[in-house]
Amino acid sequence: MRRLLVALIAIVLWRPLGVVAQDLANIVGTLSDASGAVVADAKITVSNPEKGFVRTEQSDSGGEYSFARVPLGNYTITAQKAGFGKLVRTGITLDAGQTFRVPLSLKVGSVSEEVIVASDPVRVETETLRFPHLSAFLLTNSLSTRWNLIPSVTPRHGQIVFA
Repeated sequence: MRRLLVALIAIVLWRPLGVVAQDLANIVGTLSDASGAVVADAKITVSNPEKGFVRTEQSDSGGEYSFARVPLGNYTITAQKAGFGKLVRTGITLDAGQTFRVPLSLKVGSVSEEVIVASDPVRVETETLRFPHLSAFLLTNSLSTRWNLIPSVTPRHGQIVFA
């Protein structure tokens, strides 16, 4: 009886932590200039106007920046530093549990200049070993369709034939 009570308490306390973590993601990246040199101590801001979310960080001495535990949604990243033009990057969509790498490059100019990069970046998961698009493919396609992707394997009459 005591083991059952301890197990139930552990499940009740542990379960909310897993649920909360499922609706968060991370944004990381490196800030550099046009020549590829890293830019330290720049102000980087991520914002989601739909949710009213705004967070600002500074790039470190290696030009790296990180925003941990960001709510899911569509984001805009802004980077600025004296002596460089302001960079605005839009079209960044975060999925649950994702660590999304967004490299940024500032161009030399005055603060009044603004460079806007509006794109839908290629969704490549480089920080973890998650393959969300492959998982969706595997869930929505039959086994015979998946076997067709492997060279020298042919499904015939319910059997797999290796050539």
